[in-house]
Amino acid sequence: MAVDPSPTSSVRDLAKVQALLRSKSLPNDYIFQLVDYERRLRSGFLPTEDRNFIDALYQWYLTTPDSVPVSDAIGEEPVAPADDFGERLRQSDDKLRQAEARIAGLEREIHDLTEGYEQQITILRRHLAAAEAGGAKAGHGHEDDRRFQEVRRLFARQFHPDNIDAVGTEREVRINVFKSFWSEIARIEKS
Repeated sequence: MAVDPSPTSSVRDLAKVQALLRSKSLPNDYIFQLVDYERRLRSGFLPTEDRNFIDALYQWYLTTPDSVPVSDAIGEEPVAPADDFGERLRQSDDKLRQAEARIAGLEREIHDLTEGYEQQITILRRHLAAAEAGGAKAGHGHEDDRRFQEVRRLFARQFHPDNIDAVGTEREVRINVFKSFWSEIARIEKS
C-alpha cells in the first residue's frame, strides 16, 4: 500500500470527499465510507487504493446534476468540514422514525379493526345459531325466518363491499369479513 504524501493532493482529495458528501445523489452506502476517508485524510494517512476510489467516485459525481467541481487552484487553506452530511443523516433518522411510527399506528389500526369485526362476527354467529336452534322448535318457523332475514340484512348493510364507505386497510378487512361470513349465511339459508 503506497501512500501519497503530497500535501496538495491530500487537500485536493479532502475537497473531493467534502464535495461528494454534499452531493444529494450519493448513495448512502458510500457516505459512511467517505466520512472515514475524510477523518483519515485530516490525520494525513490514506492509502493509494482509497485515493483511487475517491477519484473514481468523484468522476461519477461530476456527471450528476448537483455536482460542483473542485477548483484546480486549491491553495493550502484548510477546507471547511462537510456539515451537510450530519444534517442529511439527522433528516434520514427523522424520516425513519416517522415511518416506523406510521407503521406501528397502521398495525394498531389493523389490529383494532380486526378485533372489532371479529366481535361483530361472533355476535352475528350467535344470532344465526339462535335462529337455527329456534327454527327446530315447532311453531316458531315464521318468526325465526324473519329474524334470520333481519340478521342477514344487518350484516349485508354493514359489510357488503358496495356499502362500505371506508378506504384502504379498513375496506379490505370489511370485504374479507363479508366474503368469509356470507358463505356461512348462504349455507344456513339453504338448510
